[in-house]
Amino acid sequence: MTDKEEVIKEVADWIDTQVIAEMIVDHLEESGRPVTVQEAKDMWLGTLENLGGGVGLAI
Repeated sequence: MTDKEEVIKEVADWIDTQVIAEMIVDHLEESGRPVTVQEAKDMWLGTLENLGGGVGLAI
């Protein structure tokens, strides 16, 4: 495994998807948007698209 692949694996293991999901749902509630899976996906994909460095291209 290359250094880059090792870093990617470690970061992926470190990311807590439960916390991200909770933050997305909380944001939907606070902003008055419908709390649905599709709204959450749309919000998350919009967030990723706004990140620099081509991160949004990974989706």
